[in-house]
Amino acid sequence: MATITEPQPVLQKSEHSRKGDDEGGIDDGMKGKLRRDTISGKLKFWAGSNANAKEKKVEGFPKMDEGTLKTFVEKVTPFDFEKDMGDWDDEKFSHDSSMDPLNWCPHRKNLAFFALCLAFSIVGMQRLMFVSVNAVITAQFSISSTQTALLTGIAFIFSAISSPFWEILNMKVGKRGIFIFAAALMLVGSLWNMHVQSYGQFLGGRMMQGVGWGAFEALVGGAMAEMYFESQLPLRLTILSIIDVFFTWGTPIIGGYLSQTIDGYGNQIMVMNIIQAISIFLLLIAFPETSFYRTSHPTPPTSPPTISFKSWWKTLHLMPYWGNPSKEDLLRPLKKLASPITLLTFVLASLPIASAYAFALSLSSFLSASPLFIFPSQVGYIFIGPFVLSLISYGLLSIVSPGKPILPSSEKALGGTSTSALRIAIPGLILFTTGTIAFSQYVSTTLIPQATKVSSTVFVVSTPGMECSLKVISLIFGILVAGAAILGFAVERYLAIQQGVDDHGKEEGQRGRGGLDRAHAVLQNLFTGFLIIAMPSWIEQGMGEEMGGVMGLKDTGSGVGIFGFVGGVAVVVGLWVVGGRITGGDAGRRREEESIYRIRELQV
Repeated sequence: MATITEPQPVLQKSEHSRKGDDEGGIDDGMKGKLRRDTISGKLKFWAGSNANAKEKKVEGFPKMDEGTLKTFVEKVTPFDFEKDMGDWDDEKFSHDSSMDPLNWCPHRKNLAFFALCLAFSIVGMQRLMFVSVNAVITAQFSISSTQTALLTGIAFIFSAISSPFWEILNMKVGKRGIFIFAAALMLVGSLWNMHVQSYGQFLGGRMMQGVGWGAFEALVGGAMAEMYFESQLPLRLTILSIIDVFFTWGTPIIGGYLSQTIDGYGNQIMVMNIIQAISIFLLLIAFPETSFYRTSHPTPPTSPPTISFKSWWKTLHLMPYWGNPSKEDLLRPLKKLASPITLLTFVLASLPIASAYAFALSLSSFLSASPLFIFPSQVGYIFIGPFVLSLISYGLLSIVSPGKPILPSSEKALGGTSTSALRIAIPGLILFTTGTIAFSQYVSTTLIPQATKVSSTVFVVSTPGMECSLKVISLIFGILVAGAAILGFAVERYLAIQQGVDDHGKEEGQRGRGGLDRAHAVLQNLFTGFLIIAMPSWIEQGMGEEMGGVMGLKDTGSGVGIFGFVGGVAVVVGLWVVGGRITGGDAGRRREEESIYRIRELQV
């Protein structure tokens, strides 16, 4: 599951602005200006005379002259500055212009948000689109279960590999063109898969889809942060996360039903292609280039904005955004992959989330074989349990633990320390372990027949009273998926809070680009892809479809469940003990330099 956290809105891009722009101060002659507070979205009047500012007394500090400045500086601690000056750093401003997507009217923002949600939902649809028909694909191309799993695993791997490069490209050309290109690439891959006749060509189509996934998973959160004020952002990000859960685990239900026809799985691909085409059209006409040259000195509009076809297209910013990122910015997505926070959260949630996908993609292989021989629609109905339980779990957590605007100056504004968010992970680990062991035990016990060899013939004898119930499988597999969804939510909240702490002290143009959530998603998708490919061979244990095709399911499920629980608990306990001493980047060094920087500001 894609992890969508709460990044900072990038409201001033000082290092990305055009050459020659100097927006660091207020002209001496200014008597005052209207500025838009991007946390509340309201215009405020700010005095702007530097001459008068010299005589003003900063709240919380005594009036100083040259004779007392040195003595005062020696008495001030970094904590005093952080407490008294934190509110100053949180005021972010933008152009009060209709050209800025941040200042669009609500109905235009809602339309753009809907267009992005529709395009992003295709990623969830394509993740598990072949769950109900894996056995059909295996028979059609005469391939093994591992090769069939590769069709999905390779898409996850290409998504992980491409995400950092999409993020780097975004710094140069913005997001709108990338979203449209990625959606078109996913559409081409789906159309290709509808008409290919060989396994290799089919695999190529899935690779194209995976590259498209990477763009949306890397940039969708940042696009929202650039369109909405901080107080409006958490609700939109929660909606995106729920959409991801909804379509990821709901698609197999509809896909199995649509595939139960003479056209097979081509029907569900066709439906996705229609939705994808509509999403591309909406991206073209409704979604703007959210990367915008913002300054800290907005100019109020001279006249009310007029709504016309020409102005509509003009405010979409059809031409690419040409940024000028520094080398440090370009390397940040790659550096964050080795961050301690990224690695620890990867250990916490990677195995549960990846195994949920891997077990799901193996269901069709052993349920469609002897002794059940169930149809794709029946495989799809098994996902009613995972769909309902994961959606309820994630939805309830979103209600009882709602996201709050990330204000870097106040960790407590988020409702506690970053490690307190890990309490949510404990019930997730318990549900995952319980569901995994119960699922593997039940399926292996009911599907592995007792084989009695008479000469060279193998007779399959059913065990009395041990009939396999698809409803039970749906329920216990749903518990497994619900645990994975809760862990995903816990990691999202933890990274959101940690990102806010890590952003503290940065300049406005630097905030929100730490990328801890995106780095975690890259590692998660990479690991998920490899586990999906490896799972069929572990489950079959070299027996193929003999012994129900689940000879190794019991051992695999027990190992995954126990190892995932032990590793997750170890990470939670470790993070709880060390508290905020582990950061996502250079936050520690920045805090040490903060007092000197702010003292220089006071001197000026």
